Amino acid sequence: MTLRINNPQEALYINTDRSIVIPFASLELQSQWDRKRETFSATPVDSTDRWAVYLVDFGDGFRNEHKNGVYWARFTTPGQSEGSWFLLKIITQPGGNDGMTRYVADADTEERVADTYYRPNY
Repeated sequence: MTLRINNPQEALYINTDRSIVIPFASLELQSQWDRKRETFSATPVDSTDRWAVYLVDFGDGFRNEHKNGVYWARFTTPGQSEGSWFLLKIITQPGGNDGMTRYVADADTEERVADTYYRPNY
């Protein structure tokens, strides 16, 4: 799913298998790049048995930062439940700092080297 952030509050449409029964929630984002987490307030606007609409408050400065990328996202209810993770691509307006953040790989993939079993000579 792709979300283009042009305003401080954006509507996020998601597929769901049940109606929303909670009056408030939070959208938790975790970057696939640097694994930082951010939380935003989300208010359910409308829902059916197949989909739901949340109004997510990203704040005034989020759309002007370099936040373009693919994130793991989930809706959570403080103290009650945590939803399933789903992928969310975020597109923001260019601006802010240069977005340079050091990438740190998982320990088991840091030194991964491919093995070559067959290499033809042409």
